[in-house]
Amino acid sequence: MTKNIIVVFLMLAAFFIFWSGSRPLYEKIRVVKNEETDLKNFLQKIQEIRVLRDDLLTSYNAISNEDLKRLKKIIPFSPEKEILIAQFENLATSQNLNLKSVEIAEPAKNKNAEEQQNKLKTYESVNVSLVLNGGYKDFLNFIKALEENLRIIDFETINFGAGDKNIYDFSIKAETYFLKKQ
Repeated sequence: MTKNIIVVFLMLAAFFIFWSGSRPLYEKIRVVKNEETDLKNFLQKIQEIRVLRDDLLTSYNAISNEDLKRLKKIIPFSPEKEILIAQFENLATSQNLNLKSVEIAEPAKNKNAEEQQNKLKTYESVNVSLVLNGGYKDFLNFIKALEENLRIIDFETINFGAGDKNIYDFSIKAETYFLKKQ
């Protein structure tokens, strides 16, 4: 009987020694398995991002040079003030209007929550003021030509006043956009 008790006691002691000695190894193995799972998930996300990048590159490369030029006219990479003035002058002249003045100014930046929101935007805006004179139908054609122009222009206000014999003075305040430098 004592032999049985000694055997049981030795077996329990051996089990306890084995368990206490191997427990840190089991913990390390568990940590390594968790890290392995995290790395596999991370690699899977990287692969998904690569596939998305490749799809976007394929889509971008499928765009013709002609369409790229048009996209750059819609929202250019800079304000292109000189080009914008030339476009207004050409449109006004083609519609028999006299372009008296053009003012292009960047809007004042606010130092509050709106500025924080603007940091998230990928574009910036430029304020434009035009003063023209000419016939009313010519002015309507000018507005239509601006609407059909590739460059995005949002009208804020349009004012006009009477002038000489069917000649009116027109004032336009608008906003146009360009991409921010990243």
